[in-house]
Amino acid sequence: MNINIINQTDVSFNNTDIIKRAAFLTLKQNNKKIDELNIIFLSDKEIKKINSKFLNHKRATDVIAFDYSNDIIPEKVADIFISVDTAEKNSKRYSIPFETEILILIVHGSLHISGFDDKTVEEKRTMSEETLYIFKLLSDDNKLHTKSR
Repeated sequence: MNINIINQTDVSFNNTDIIKRAAFLTLKQNNKKIDELNIIFLSDKEIKKINSKFLNHKRATDVIAFDYSNDIIPEKVADIFISVDTAEKNSKRYSIPFETEILILIVHGSLHISGFDDKTVEEKRTMSEETLYIFKLLSDDNKLHTKSR
């Protein structure tokens, strides 16, 4: 799987490996095969345009995910759009580090690509449980990498 990070903001990300790893692990755990995943960081203004054009919502949001794979297109391609403006607001609102909020949004978008939805309370609960599970895997994976150095 090829994972591309496209940053259209002034915010710099020091550890893009963990961002890619979060997406990879989420998709792998859910048996979702993607050839190419684009993770696009943008502003509230830009994500609002996407949200309006494709989802008919007239507001900014934190994450939007599109899986373009279908029976007609042999290549499996997906995009995850993340608003760094909303991610920053969320990190302050929930008192968590900005980098953690970014990873939560990466996992959330990857779960959507894997077929998860969050329209009902039960679906939201399932996605939250899956997110915690992926964070545990990331933590365990990081411990392994740390020990081997």
